[in-house]
Amino acid sequence: MKIPGGGKVFYINDFVFKDDPYVSERESSDPRFPGGPGMVDVVKSEKGVWTGVRNLILSD
Repeated sequence: MKIPGGGKVFYINDFVFKDDPYVSERESSDPRFPGGPGMVDVVKSEKGVWTGVRNLILSD
């Protein structure tokens, strides 16, 4: 992934589900991971659709 207008390439973490019992404490809280920790909290809508949002944090 690249910042718009920038040349630096960023490699981001895997997406992991917030309620996954196999996710370690380090994976769920370490802000040093590129793009943020990668935790995604998913919510089921009334129509049965699961959605999740992940914000990516990039800097030069």
